[in-house]
Amino acid sequence: MENIQLQNVPGSPLKSAVATGLLFILLVFAACDGDGRQARDSGGAAQAPSITVAELHAKVASGADFFLLDVRTGPEFLDERLAFTDLRIPFDSVAGKLDLLPEDKNTVIYSFCRGGRRSAISTNYLRSVGYSHAFNVAGGIMAWKEAGYKTISGQSSSE
Repeated sequence: MENIQLQNVPGSPLKSAVATGLLFILLVFAACDGDGRQARDSGGAAQAPSITVAELHAKVASGADFFLLDVRTGPEFLDERLAFTDLRIPFDSVAGKLDLLPEDKNTVIYSFCRGGRRSAISTNYLRSVGYSHAFNVAGGIMAWKEAGYKTISGQSSSE
């Protein structure tokens, strides 16, 4: 058998194929957690530190001090919301409205949306600008409702 070697030829199709293959392998590896399974996130959003709706419900019941940020759209908010929401800013506007958030960057902020993807993005952004105690509410208002917790809509409430 002959010993086949790659020649150092600029633009070699074989070298390009090898480089593309290696890049693909690196991208697949980056998308996996430590044991080779694909990392799960909220539909493409980078994973964010999160709490469950049960944990949020317990914090409300205990009177814990926190800031609740709803990052859904206006119509979503008017349709159904949590009574103890402190502020609503659409997730794609958070960067331009930081002045509306607490000045103290040590404030505990829980961010939620419909299902958890937009709030994960917002949580990661808040952490990147110094809010070290920002957390995503995993599953959003859908998980809140699924757990049987109360929401409000207009002037009425629902279970």
